[in-house]
Amino acid sequence: MNPLTMDEEHAFWLNILLDHAVFVRDFLSPSEREHVRVANYYIRQFEQMIHRLHEQGPSIQFAAQSLQLAEHYYRFEGHLQALRIKNEIIINLTPTYLIGTLNENEEYIRLCKKWAEGETPAALSTPKLLNLWLDDMLGHALLLVNILDPIEAEMIEKTQRLVDAYEKYKLKNFAIQKYMRFMPTFPGEHRFTYDIARTTIVFNEWVDEVIHMFRNDEVLNRTTLPFLEHHLPESCYFLLQLAQRNPSVNQLGETSKSREILTRYITRFQ
Repeated sequence: MNPLTMDEEHAFWLNILLDHAVFVRDFLSPSEREHVRVANYYIRQFEQMIHRLHEQGPSIQFAAQSLQLAEHYYRFEGHLQALRIKNEIIINLTPTYLIGTLNENEEYIRLCKKWAEGETPAALSTPKLLNLWLDDMLGHALLLVNILDPIEAEMIEKTQRLVDAYEKYKLKNFAIQKYMRFMPTFPGEHRFTYDIARTTIVFNEWVDEVIHMFRNDEVLNRTTLPFLEHHLPESCYFLLQLAQRNPSVNQLGETSKSREILTRYITRFQ
């Protein structure tokens, strides 16, 4: 499976940040007029950058402009997080939710800095990749538990098993990083990433089922369809990254499907 091109990477991250801005806008109280206004501003800015990317393609100048926009939005979300911690804002998002979105923004900023200098960004090491995306997958599982109506006890129990799995993966990844202080590679890394990929595929299938139930009004919840759907492009990106580092992940038979989902996502405004 070939890695994403620079064009596709820009499209993926800009769409992710656009979604994040939409969620901030949607989960702010209408009384927070100024913050809603700023969120809408960033929604328009990300939309414009995506259209510009599709029309003109990536360039050093485009990367510099995207870098500036991502950094400004990063500071906006960080400000909201600080206000949320101090209970000085009415927004139905937690400070820990914003850790995840800020982490993802940081990764796009890292990539853009290199592209803006005309260089190719180094790939994250496997432990650092797992730091980013295991946090994300665990966060998505916890969010799904929290947005289901408490009466959906069986669905919550099924999702909680995924929460438990990702918590264990995070703990093991932390230990692996400590092992690697005195060795360049960890012998069990391929088996570990394979297990993570297998769990992530199970998670995707479960989210896809929940989305189907949502569309048919068959699940009681307190969220929106776009909020549920946002899981899939991020998890598919993660699976493709795992497959780049561990070709045996391709044997699970889901990387082609992940590529298709990702392609539909990053071209949704074309």
